[in-house]
Amino acid sequence: MASIKKLRFYGVMKNNRVLYVLVMVSIFATACAGRDESPGDIRTGDLPTLEIEQLFTVSETPAGDIRQVNIVKTNRDGELFVSDWGSYKIHHYTADGTFLTSIGGEGGDTGEFLLINSLDFDEQNRLIAYDDRLKRHTIFEQSEGEWAVADTFSFSPSPAGMVHYLNDRLLLTQKTVDERLNENLFQLYRVLKIGTLDGEWAGNDSLRVKSHQMLAEERIPPEEAPFSHRTYLQADRDGMFYVLETESFRVTTYDTGLNPVDTLYAPVARLYLQEKDQQDARARVTADLRHLSDRFLPNTKPVARNFVIDDNKRMWIRTYDSPEYLVINSEGTPLGSFDLPVGFNLHHVAGNRLYASGTMATGDEVRVFRYSMPE
Repeated sequence: MASIKKLRFYGVMKNNRVLYVLVMVSIFATACAGRDESPGDIRTGDLPTLEIEQLFTVSETPAGDIRQVNIVKTNRDGELFVSDWGSYKIHHYTADGTFLTSIGGEGGDTGEFLLINSLDFDEQNRLIAYDDRLKRHTIFEQSEGEWAVADTFSFSPSPAGMVHYLNDRLLLTQKTVDERLNENLFQLYRVLKIGTLDGEWAGNDSLRVKSHQMLAEERIPPEEAPFSHRTYLQADRDGMFYVLETESFRVTTYDTGLNPVDTLYAPVARLYLQEKDQQDARARVTADLRHLSDRFLPNTKPVARNFVIDDNKRMWIRTYDSPEYLVINSEGTPLGSFDLPVGFNLHHVAGNRLYASGTMATGDEVRVFRYSMPE
């Protein structure tokens, strides 16, 4: 049975009745004070600041600028890999940012890509990449500095795409299903399964997790509902994966049998939407669906916009707060907060380094930072 941690005052909460009283008092105080957040103890501005120092940037290859970064990761030796949607390639750099080679290229032949959706590394540092348009997984091996295709495989009867590598297994999205909440609002779910590196299912079990909500009107293409609560997935290198729900901060840890083994609650503040947020929400959808966006717009923002797990099982959470990033440990204790340069988003944390990307005038750029935790 999964263990459950209920956290309050940055510690373990053991009395649900006390928790209820605290929440009700906090709600009353918030309403009276006219504050811009809902009950929650953790505000990033109240935490010590992490020190970050930029080490180097990556923005070019011998073939030209990096065009559109969608994944940044390091392998088990700390070497850097950047997936570039714009060139249909994965660029390989040393740990200090020196370019080594590019893997792939546009096309449907073996070793080529049309839409790189995920990449990861196994214990032998083989590169596993999934192409969502080709519905194909490719395993690359390196020998004497050159990458070559070791194997390709797909799942059937329904195509499934890798989300993360879990030791000798793959966490896969088998399909997406929807549930009608009412005439104009749908909840999408991802159906997760476990597979092997030869394209076989590892059992029949599946796990359904929320994805996001969609606005729908007859004869109008559906669009994502602004500020709808999403579920984010991450994995560690011990074969566990984590599901973060953003309606409240709840992280459930699963093993490769899709069994929940731990659940973490942390009182991260839910910020109320301000007038500018409402204007931004209306601008995100087409004119034909703005009346639905107004109708279904929530009062509060999700508690997270994404997150990353590091090798120490700390969670690096992108929030709507200021500073933008929150770091908590595996017990839910907040360790600090920080901001990245404007326009840059965190992809990956390994060792004492942060890996982020942003869009510049000529293309995308990856920046690598050294960080130190507050004393």
